[in-house]
Amino acid sequence: FTDEVRNNPNAFKKRTTPTATAMARLAVVVCGKKAGTGFILRDGGRSYLFTNAHVVEEGHVIAKLLNGNVLKLGRCDIAQGRDLARFELAGPLPSFQLEPNLPVIGNPVTVFGNSDGRGVITELHGRVLGVGPEEIEIDAPFVSGNSGSPVLNREGRVIGIATYLRD
Repeated sequence: FTDEVRNNPNAFKKRTTPTATAMARLAVVVCGKKAGTGFILRDGGRSYLFTNAHVVEEGHVIAKLLNGNVLKLGRCDIAQGRDLARFELAGPLPSFQLEPNLPVIGNPVTVFGNSDGRGVITELHGRVLGVGPEEIEIDAPFVSGNSGSPVLNREGRVIGIATYLRD
């Protein structure tokens, strides 16, 4: 170790990562033969499960938290012109917060999702590549099943939702 590291009591402090708090706020979403991801977000004093509309467009939706509890889903709202759906949830639940500011190009992001629809949450990392008025572009290597995953900044706040990928 260098003297700078050896003499710095904060050099080995545990870093807080979004992983520590994210798991209670995520759900595996299944609708027929489709599987994706959902996340809990408070908006206007109410709790909602957010996911992509294309994940939940065909049939009965089941959203299960990682502790095994099945969420009781209320009314579903589909955003006009967006691949976004939200379900009302009863009562306050652990939830993510929205980032009020635009993401910064080059900043790191974390995407938690049901990769390949296997029913387990994976943690993917990347960076913000582009910011537009309606979309952000990231390079996290998400795949099918990550649809509906929250895209989090380093503070663990939601800056977007994984919707599609381009090769």
